[in-house]
Amino acid sequence: MKTEAVLLVFVLGALGQCIPAFAYDWSTNSGTGDPNNPYQISTAEQLISIGLNDVLMSKCFVLTDDINLTPALPGNVVFNRALIARDMYTNDWSFDGTAFTGVFDGNNHKIIGLTVIKAERLGGYLGLFGYIGENGRIKDLNLENASINTYWWGGVLAGLSYGSISNCSVTGDVFGVDIGGLVGFNEGTIFGCDADVISDGYWHVGGLVGYNKAGSTISHCTSNGQVYGDSSDVGGLVGKNYGSISNCRATGDVTWIGSGQYDSGYGGLIGGNEGVVSFCSATGNVSGKGGVGGLVGSCRKGTVGSEKVVVSTSYATGNVSGNTSVGGLIGSTSEATVSNCYATGPVEGNDYVGGLVGSGNYHGDITNCYAAGNINSTGENIGGFIGRNGYDGEVLGCFWDADVQTYGVIDSIGTDVGDVADVYGLSTGAMCDPNTFLDAGWDFVGETINGPNDIWTIWEGAYYPRLAWENPLSGDFSIDKTWMYQNVLTSENSKLTADVFITDDPLSNSSYTYDWEIILPDDVTIAPTITAGGGFSDPCCTFAAPSCNEPDGISDSGQSFTIRVTVTGEDHGNIGIAEAEFGIALLGDANNDGVVNVADRSIVNAFWRLGAAGPFTFDDCNVNGDTAVNVADRSIANAVWRGVLGQNSVSAPCPFR
Repeated sequence: MKTEAVLLVFVLGALGQCIPAFAYDWSTNSGTGDPNNPYQISTAEQLISIGLNDVLMSKCFVLTDDINLTPALPGNVVFNRALIARDMYTNDWSFDGTAFTGVFDGNNHKIIGLTVIKAERLGGYLGLFGYIGENGRIKDLNLENASINTYWWGGVLAGLSYGSISNCSVTGDVFGVDIGGLVGFNEGTIFGCDADVISDGYWHVGGLVGYNKAGSTISHCTSNGQVYGDSSDVGGLVGKNYGSISNCRATGDVTWIGSGQYDSGYGGLIGGNEGVVSFCSATGNVSGKGGVGGLVGSCRKGTVGSEKVVVSTSYATGNVSGNTSVGGLIGSTSEATVSNCYATGPVEGNDYVGGLVGSGNYHGDITNCYAAGNINSTGENIGGFIGRNGYDGEVLGCFWDADVQTYGVIDSIGTDVGDVADVYGLSTGAMCDPNTFLDAGWDFVGETINGPNDIWTIWEGAYYPRLAWENPLSGDFSIDKTWMYQNVLTSENSKLTADVFITDDPLSNSSYTYDWEIILPDDVTIAPTITAGGGFSDPCCTFAAPSCNEPDGISDSGQSFTIRVTVTGEDHGNIGIAEAEFGIALLGDANNDGVVNVADRSIVNAFWRLGAAGPFTFDDCNVNGDTAVNVADRSIANAVWRGVLGQNSVSAPCPFR
């Protein structure tokens, strides 16, 4: 077994801690840092050593064990810079260091107890990663009980990210400016991540991301942590948003702890929004000074782009309280389009208070929305739906529940200087009647007169309208293997089958449709072929790998393919989404460069020795396409490695894979 050559030294940090630096000998690692053979990380020494060598910032890594960095444990410390891609603080606000542009695969392992405290007043870019570059990719990583204290741009995973982050989770606490539970500043993509972090800061504070720049995307993410703000733009998921946020939810409370006269922008999901929000929800309670909303605090066009800000197909249910511009869904709006949304939480404020929107709607429009929260205010500009409808503002096909009002609110709009006010206060019974909304043109599941998009659903007399996506289907999703190899005629090992079975449906649909898709890696252009099932009525899908003379059907960098199915209830339109990763293995001309040489034999050797080359195992690969996995298969792999190919020649147009 190989031994690690590790040189242990200590660096005295600005805070007085002894911070370990490890000069690990990477030549002893079982990986090479390449996509098909990443460096394997199993110890704190190896993890810390990544950040000590700029050459490693473009390499690939995989975590093979949990790592505990809790400072209270023997040998562990408090760090004063990010572990990887750290800022050296020589140019004040600008980043002075090398961004991480490689791949870090957490492999669903944990890094526990990471603690980073800024060393100087201008200390920033703090987290596990200081700066993730445009080509950097972080996936399947869990960080638990982390603590980050930064001056600006801090998050448990990263201070700043221009890269791709997927399927990661974080817990702990973060303090500073431009901070988020996961990432402080995001100008990349974040998908499928969860944060349960206490975020406490001044401005641009979010449970997941502090600042989400224009052109960036956040989707299918959740934040469950408590968020505290001392100034402006504070949100349960994102503090300030200029990008796109979809299919996300926040459940934690958002609380103003400041004293500034102009503190504003506190929202259950987003504090200040100048981007696009869709299919999102916030269920936590929100308190603030001005511009306070159950979903979004302040929503305005701003200076980015020429289109209106959009909030659609989203809802909020938490209690909302503030001083001015307070709304159940949005505190204040300007040049925004709000459609197919609702708010049900009680709203309390002094001036410009509404069940859905507090104030604004300047040059904006609100369509097909409702409010059902009790309004508590003794000030001016109070409305059951909107406190003040601004110039050129239009409200179309909207409603609010007049029966739940116990503080004497009787007007739909407190002050109206807009163009159109098509909004009505109704009884609770009328608000639970589908005809109320169908007659107003709302698009419901099961009808086509008002549109084909199936946005709303309702149980008559039982509850208010609900968005169709709110009641997700649950089920069992399986794929028979995690790999196959390029087509060998008549070989079953070149095919995979995925099945889905619905186990829980809150709306009890009588039938379902199935939308199957195969998501390709970024270096693949030819997709596997569906050979059976895979239709809208099929709960199963069998698909085969491309032919072995089609090199564009396999990932040279070892990336995974994904099979995804979206199941939709035909009666009520609620959906469920499931997916699984799989790989396509290969032999012969392994890197598809047209020749069989030492490079190909190295790849096959990795399969032969380790049972893996990249993320997919080779343990059960039936190399020769017979009915058994035995010594003959290993012999063929060995022969390929040594260049003695025997009957499985690669000189033919279609090399054996």
